[in-house]
Amino acid sequence: PLTGGIKEANGGGTFSYGLGQLEVAGFTLFGAAPEWVIIHFKKDGTIAFDSAEPYLGKGNFA
Repeated sequence: PLTGGIKEANGGGTFSYGLGQLEVAGFTLFGAAPEWVIIHFKKDGTIAFDSAEPYLGKGNFA
């Protein structure tokens, strides 16, 4: 960062716990996808960008 310091963010929920279970300490995203996507962190260590079209317009608990 421009300040030369380190800062954190907390979104709540179970996402960070799940990343920890996959032994992922963090990730950085650059740019933007041309379409809505789901970032799928797989157990084998690969990452997939899947279409989010089936989920558009639904709530968190659909």
